[in-house]
Amino acid sequence: SLEKNKQTARNLLLFQTDFFPILTEVDIAKARTIGKLETIKEKCHEYVVEKKQKVLIYTHNVGNGILDMIGNGIRALDQELNVGIHSGGIEEDKLNETLNGFCNHAIGEEESIDVLIGSRTILVGIDGLQNYTSTLIVNLLPMTYADYKQLKGRLIRCGQKEKEVNIYY
Repeated sequence: SLEKNKQTARNLLLFQTDFFPILTEVDIAKARTIGKLETIKEKCHEYVVEKKQKVLIYTHNVGNGILDMIGNGIRALDQELNVGIHSGGIEEDKLNETLNGFCNHAIGEEESIDVLIGSRTILVGIDGLQNYTSTLIVNLLPMTYADYKQLKGRLIRCGQKEKEVNIYY
């Protein structure tokens, strides 16, 4: 009966909250980031240090310190890697400075940004990234297929200097 099904659902919810904490989307995103962090660090080292190529990292969720977790993890691997963050909530002057470091300074230069970590803000309105990198690491996928296509389109487009674009998930 309908009433019996409702009571069963209530009992399951009570069981879940008593024995298993309810995780938020941000908690899950943070756990997934922790699980990917070693691979992200290894790929950044491979491309920046060994191949002398800049890297773009995208993450959909930015809450709970996810951007800093990625940036600090990369810096801990190699202090000489310059990491920049492009995300909402950062002053426009700082965003422009970060993009300038990524686009206009070679790896090893003092003002260079070797690894650019971005959120939704890099999906639209930033043209030319294909001129500076052919490597994309996706920490957490965008929420829609249209945003996913837009993300890939940051690098897979006219002007890409490399024959292959490397995308890691």
